[in-house]
Amino acid sequence: MWILDIPDISKAFNEDVDELVKHCRNLSTHDGDLLKKLYKKYNICKGKVNAVDLNPLSSKKNIIRDQYISKIKEKGTLSFIRKDLLREVSKCPFCGINEPVTLDHYMDKSLYGQLACCRLNLIPSCWKCNHTKAKKTYSDFVHAYYDRFDYGKFFFVTTIKIKKNKFVMDFCIDKGAISNKDLADRTASQFDNLLLCKRYRKEATKFLLDYVKTLICSSEKSLKQMLKKTHKDYIKKYGGNHWKTSVIRGLINCNSFNLSVVQNIQKHKVRMENGIGA
Repeated sequence: MWILDIPDISKAFNEDVDELVKHCRNLSTHDGDLLKKLYKKYNICKGKVNAVDLNPLSSKKNIIRDQYISKIKEKGTLSFIRKDLLREVSKCPFCGINEPVTLDHYMDKSLYGQLACCRLNLIPSCWKCNHTKAKKTYSDFVHAYYDRFDYGKFFFVTTIKIKKNKFVMDFCIDKGAISNKDLADRTASQFDNLLLCKRYRKEATKFLLDYVKTLICSSEKSLKQMLKKTHKDYIKKYGGNHWKTSVIRGLINCNSFNLSVVQNIQKHKVRMENGIGA
């Protein structure tokens, strides 16, 4: 969740552009050279370019965008780009919930058509995140390939309370745990724009129920030890700011989550419901 490895830069600068020009009669070798220059600038600027950078190909913007629509689909001549990007990603980096089934243009293809086929601008995403993000501006989102967070800092916060046999969960971004103010603002905006708090409440309910049922502990001390071990394991498996890791961290910090609650849930005496965030 949040970040991915940068795609193959060599392919982006060479094979992708060569194949694009080869299969489009309205693009010349010179256009290909301009595209390579643009892609390199996009990479140098870590996922963004300005109007001056885009201008040399302004007359070809719609042509390039149409190539994405017609040729990056599953059996198109540029489908290898789609396959490369989706192959290694199991969860949408925007939410960490759903499987990525489509490609999101970080800089919208309707406005920045010159980048429509640039793999560095194409982020694997789930349908829900893709279509929600399409209504927003790219500058309100984290770039999964280029943005990097402070190592060891937990900015995804889950607060858990137990009230009337319900787990009441709330999720938020601690902007103070992200040293780069611009990145902190974009992370919080992404969280809000994609309605992640509401979506995580639903996912976390089932996750917590399944997790608590697996706990084997005989004392409060062993319960805390197990939670801390799970948290450590999840950091290695998912990262410190994945929603599952954050939920376990929330359990550790929940004073009312104890052995009695675990035993009641396992005996089905307590319903695992999701309340409204405080």
